[in-house]
Amino acid sequence: MLADEYFLKCSEMLTITKYWSPILESYFGEKIHVFVHRSDALSIDSKRLNLDYKLDLRMVVNTERGSIEAVTSECCLLCANTKTTTGGKLYRGKFKSVLTSKCHLNSLLETLICLPHSQVSNVHIPILQVMGQNISLYVLSLIDKQIYSVQNVMDAEYPRNIKKVRDRGIDKTLNLFGHVDYIIERIEEDIKNYSRDTSNKMKKITERGSHNRKFKAEAWTSEVEWEPHLSKE
Repeated sequence: MLADEYFLKCSEMLTITKYWSPILESYFGEKIHVFVHRSDALSIDSKRLNLDYKLDLRMVVNTERGSIEAVTSECCLLCANTKTTTGGKLYRGKFKSVLTSKCHLNSLLETLICLPHSQVSNVHIPILQVMGQNISLYVLSLIDKQIYSVQNVMDAEYPRNIKKVRDRGIDKTLNLFGHVDYIIERIEEDIKNYSRDTSNKMKKITERGSHNRKFKAEAWTSEVEWEPHLSKE
């Protein structure tokens, strides 16, 4: 049995490296175009925007339009002293993940030049939040122009004893990963369907641009506001 006392002694990186990263890599390992990156590292989009947000874990997907930052993850330590310390770290980590995911969502939308306005809210970026043996899946999306939404989709935990295994703890974790996989597949489909202009070029000329309805991401997205204290987390 893995007791709380044991997890209290684990560092953030040990929790990721020993427990969560192996099962993530096992689940997604057969997908040669999906890469799981561990350790504090800047995402591609964060570097491009000079945002110093380092994350504990990232998942990058190679698509026909290049690499896409698909998943972000932050790990929070359990704290033996006070709930306030743990809570503060949890919310700061989540805030950093959300801001980084906003960069990724904005970047993804910029590539979807033919995305119908009715489909904007269906473009999601998954966020994984880890605290000890617990893991939560959130999704970030645009629900209207410059209005972003973060929703808690699913929760699971690393099964620490036989009872947790019998209570289908492993199934719950795999279901959560399966939902992440589904969102990644949707991202890939969106890139295939909406990243190229396949409209009738002849009609664009003869009908004077009536078919030129390119999606303008800048009209929907907003910039990420820099929070310097998060770069120290």
